[in-house]
Amino acid sequence: MNTYSVLYAEDVPHYGTAEIEAENDAEAIAKAKTGPFETDDPDWNNTVCRRIVHIEDPEGKLIAVDVPLDDYMLSRAAEDLRLKIGATGEMLLVLERAAKYFRDHVTEDHPLALEIDAVILNARELA
Repeated sequence: MNTYSVLYAEDVPHYGTAEIEAENDAEAIAKAKTGPFETDDPDWNNTVCRRIVHIEDPEGKLIAVDVPLDDYMLSRAAEDLRLKIGATGEMLLVLERAAKYFRDHVTEDHPLALEIDAVILNARELA
């Protein structure tokens, strides 16, 4: 049985290491991705943007890099973009009212009616 060294991180610099045992590279990667995520850092359970920075085999060769472990991402946005993102719920309500008005005044098969419905559906998923 080989021992693989895994270095984990989050996007706010916060790293923890763990040792896992595996028969081969593929098993080491699978075990590292599924956890349990027991690292040498007691604050590891309070994180987001978890990822595997890299996995080294017993000889020190990298066998995997930059593997996400959750659905979060960190991005940088200017103040105007943050305000727009914060207003998405209100914009969706306005869009839904506008769509109702549009539907009340045009036929259902109007080309824009289908586009408006698709945009509202996407906006609901994102809001």
